[in-house]
Amino acid sequence: MKVDISIVPGGIPPTIKVSQYDAGRIIDVKIDMGDVSTSSSLTYLMEVRKSDNHVTSANGTVVTGGYVRFVTTQQMTAVPGIALCKVRVKYGNNNLGTAKFYMYIEETPFNGDADLSDSEVSPLLAALAASSQEAVEAKEAAQAATAAAQNAAEQAQATADTIQDYIDQIQRNTDALKDVLVVTDEVTRRRYRLTVRNGEVFMREVSDDEDDS
Repeated sequence: MKVDISIVPGGIPPTIKVSQYDAGRIIDVKIDMGDVSTSSSLTYLMEVRKSDNHVTSANGTVVTGGYVRFVTTQQMTAVPGIALCKVRVKYGNNNLGTAKFYMYIEETPFNGDADLSDSEVSPLLAALAASSQEAVEAKEAAQAATAAAQNAAEQAQATADTIQDYIDQIQRNTDALKDVLVVTDEVTRRRYRLTVRNGEVFMREVSDDEDDS
């Protein structure tokens, strides 16, 4: 975009158009400075007062054709509406402002207050659904791990119960065999009681009048 202005204020201000949040937009300004020629030895500063009354600026460089080139920043075009612009030229002890011009900043359709269109809602719902599915899978995995741990505990308890049953049975068998039986020596005709205690067999002679039980 190109705009011609004079170092002397006055006349009908020209207007350039940009979009909100435009950054890198080139604005070439030709300045009529009378007897003073545009030169890279001078300092050029474009001052921009946005519609919210905040001010920003950009330095300029001399390019082919005697124009001074400025590049917009996102901050410069952040507020939609009409922004008042002026170029300040500094050389020696002089600090002169040019005639003003306007920058019309067209509002972008997408901003913080805009509602999502249907095309945006679907991806949003898809993202929410995906996160919900991940939560469900995590819950199911936790439940499966809990069930596996409970099953392992039940199996361990069952094994312990089985071992205890074996121990109890051995004890019952041992108790039952404390007095096994009474036997008679075929040669001497003496009777002996066989007793099992702690895995050892003991033999004791009994008299004829003792009970065999």
